[in-house]
Amino acid sequence: MTDSFKRFYKTPFPALNVARRSEDLLTDIIYSDTPAIDDGLTCATIYSGRLSHVLDVYGMKSESQFVNTLEDIIRERGAPTRLLSDSAMVLRSSRVKDILRALYIGQWTSEPHQQNQNVMERRYQTAKRLVNLLLDRSGCPASCWLLCL
Repeated sequence: MTDSFKRFYKTPFPALNVARRSEDLLTDIIYSDTPAIDDGLTCATIYSGRLSHVLDVYGMKSESQFVNTLEDIIRERGAPTRLLSDSAMVLRSSRVKDILRALYIGQWTSEPHQQNQNVMERRYQTAKRLVNLLLDRSGCPASCWLLCL
């Protein structure tokens, strides 16, 4: 074997080094007036697979941590085909676009003030109803909202 041919066990192209998830990923940022009991978080990012309906929730101190949660979900569950979200500015930031470009992930955003176009709104509505039911029936304080999610 000559020196010009090297064996690569991982490709130098970053998009091929990531596990793939053959479904779209729905996302939304949720806010709470009550800080979470464990570390005082007031917002969270909620992700859901479009076909699998698996919900993942990541707490955040501010909206700028959305990029970190996106990297975490890609690392833990794999890179989705597309990222579907509402038209929030944080979800369309340059750091998010850089990650999506590097990993060849498409992006789709709904039109502003058209909640019927965002499937995640309906899934979050169901999750919120169940969390409120659990908090009411168990007698937990309102600050346990993130743990219940």
